[in-house]
Amino acid sequence: MARDRVIGEAMGKLHPRFQTPWLAGFAVAGVSLLLLAGSATVSSINALMSDLINAIGVQVAFYYALAGIACAWHYRKSMSTGWRTVAFAVIVPLTSALFVACVGIYQLPHLGWRVSFLSIGSIAIGVAPLMYYRRSYRGRFYRDEGVR
Repeated sequence: MARDRVIGEAMGKLHPRFQTPWLAGFAVAGVSLLLLAGSATVSSINALMSDLINAIGVQVAFYYALAGIACAWHYRKSMSTGWRTVAFAVIVPLTSALFVACVGIYQLPHLGWRVSFLSIGSIAIGVAPLMYYRRSYRGRFYRDEGVR
């Protein structure tokens, strides 16, 4: 991601001896330690793990919905090539995306406030750096040139 300038170049710097992105490793370790410290405030680790797994399920539902919309958007110009292309490249992904998004939205109020907070909060935490790096670096990833 650092190569495509989606995140800062410092995250992609390699350790001279181990040839691994060492700063990114420390960042992940730091976030993990913060999450571990935060989980110590919960009375039941079982309840926390259950809520986290449910939150991940809701996030996966929204991810699949976005993937279906992206697929339909990508193939929208090839709709004149035949009914099979329209059916399998546009209609099925779009219908699937709508269904999975509805399931995710339906589940949010039924899973409790903690799951809703974890789902929506972690998405919001990810959107903030995305917007910052998108405006700051303007890498080719955001210009839709593809990976070469």
